[in-house]
Amino acid sequence: MTSHGAGERSVRLMLLDGFDNDEIVVSVDGLERERRSAVSTSLLLGLADEMTLLVPSDAQLLQVSVSTKGNMSGEVALPEGDATFLASILSEDLQLALGTGREGFM
Repeated sequence: MTSHGAGERSVRLMLLDGFDNDEIVVSVDGLERERRSAVSTSLLLGLADEMTLLVPSDAQLLQVSVSTKGNMSGEVALPEGDATFLASILSEDLQLALGTGREGFM
């Protein structure tokens, strides 16, 4: 994971299946932290995009929205310490899950 200073932690977000030329907005505790356009899942890799955010150690909530799909969104509580989250669109629903931190692609 990314090195960070005191009072910060690293949150990695991997966008996996179901993205098709979408705009993604990632917020932490209601504040926009990242915005990506034209995000599409590679059928070969099963990966659309990934990002690592440095967030305050007291941050509580990760929110992901897909504005190009009628403001589809999901949120998840942030655990203590660094974390990896996996996001997929399944059956017209955004699914967010805590990863192991060992996810990676060739």
